Parts: sequence; C-alpha cells; structure tokens
Amino acid sequence: MKKSFWIFLILNLSFAVGQTISGTVTDENGNGLAGANVTVEGTNMGAAANSSGSYSISVALGTYTVSASFIGYNSSSKSVIVGDGGATANFSLASSALAGAGVFVTGTRAAGRTSMKSPTPIDGFDNQTLRRQGNGDMTETLKNQVPSFNATPLTGDGAAFVRPTSMRGLPPDNVLVLTNSKRRHRSALIYHFGAAMNVGAQAVDVGMIPSIAVKRLEILRDGASAQYGSD
Repeated sequence: MKKSFWIFLILNLSFAVGQTISGTVTDENGNGLAGANVTVEGTNMGAAANSSGSYSISVALGTYTVSASFIGYNSSSKSVIVGDGGATANFSLASSALAGAGVFVTGTRAAGRTSMKSPTPIDGFDNQTLRRQGNGDMTETLKNQVPSFNATPLTGDGAAFVRPTSMRGLPPDNVLVLTNSKRRHRSALIYHFGAAMNVGAQAVDVGMIPSIAVKRLEILRDGASAQYGSD
C-alpha cells in the first residue's frame, strides 16, 4: 500500500508541471517582436519570443500574472488561469519613446591624436606628421596643426626675426616650451608693439627649433602650472 502511494504521487506531480502558457508578442501592426521577454511574475520562469514572436512557458496548474516587455515598447501584463489544457496569453505592445541623457561629442581635426586618458587634453604628433607639412619652420608647422596656437605676422620690427607665439590668446611668455623635458631658453627680444598684454613679454623663439629634428611633439593646450611650474 505504501509503494502504491508513492507511485501515485510521482505521476500526479508529473501531470501537474506539464501545462504551458503560450502565445505571441507583437507590435501594434501585428508584427512579431523577436527577443521580447515574457516572465511569470513571482517566479523565476520566463521565455524569450522567437523570430515570429511566439513563446511557451511550462508551469503547474494555477493562476498567474504574465508580463511581456521589449525595448522601445510599453510593457503589458495579463492574469491567466492554467487548467488541464494550459493557457494562452497574447500581447500587443505599443511603442514608446526612449528618453536618454544628453550626449556631448568633442571633435578634433585629426582622429586619434588627442590623449583622452590624460587629466588635460594632449595633442601628440610624430616626426612623420611634422615632415608631411613640408615646412622646416616649426612656427608655421604648429600654426597648421594646432588651432589654439597663434603667431604674429612678420613685421618691420623685431618680430621679423623672432615671431611672438601664443596659445589661447595668452602673452607669448606664458607658453612654456620644453626640449627633452628641459626648459628652453627665451630669446633676447622684448616685445613692445602689438596688444597691451604682449608689451614687455620675452618668449621662446619656437622658429629656431628645426621641425625635421623633432622625433615627437606633445602640446598641452590647458594650464600645466601644477606639473611644470608657472612662467
């Protein structure tokens, strides 16, 4: 008698879990939403819709709440009663607009030249890039490559020999020039003409550096006083 009881219990359990909740998940036009998620709330049971939007979930007899969701569509839920013949739950999801955070894109004139992992933007140029400019004058080369680098046009005064250079509109002697990690000496010319902020400035003669002799050039466009000291 005890043996018969256990056989009956096993058969009854097998029968109970053999039911399914099936149906389709479509959009407002009746097109199947492949990959839509269908879950049975309060359980760990669920399924993903196939290419035609159909799904099937094996459950036991009872009452369940079934939910369907898909990216870009409003979720939907239905209550179903699973009997001996299973249950059907079809979903038609309405599309919804996704609101995301604003995206800011920063562009450069040359792809991959700026180091984004540095605390401040760094533009790097190898010797091949400098040679392609076809100009041995470092001042002209920098003008063509760096938007924030400016050089005073040649005039009849001392600027005809030592052209004042600046970055971001600052005075010429506010630009720190390092050669092999050492400060480069300033020129003997003291500027007198031009903008008021340039009067009395004594800057490095960048044009004296031959671009053909430079292996690599790096430019920090923002302040670097904390790293190299203030000029």
